[in-house]
Amino acid sequence: MSEESMPTLSVIDPLHTQLLANFTTAPEDDQMTREVKHAIREDLMKRYTSAKERHMLHASSALNPRFKALPFLSEDEKVETYSRLTAEAASLEVAFPLI
Repeated sequence: MSEESMPTLSVIDPLHTQLLANFTTAPEDDQMTREVKHAIREDLMKRYTSAKERHMLHASSALNPRFKALPFLSEDEKVETYSRLTAEAASLEVAFPLI
């Protein structure tokens, strides 16, 4: 992911999740490291919090072949994401039927 000069929307959610995990404090961290990790993690947790943002990020990642298994989501989030995408695809078929 870090080698991309122009990351796409589908990379945001996996990267955000990875950063949150990386900035979780560990028992062996010294006080300064814990404070820095805590500050960064708190800032990251304020981002992409609305349901609309989360759904958009999950859907874009699901449509990217690199992330289609959605390993960074819980099982419930995976099911919800693919259910939403399936419903949206079905609504497009009704609105624009194939001849």
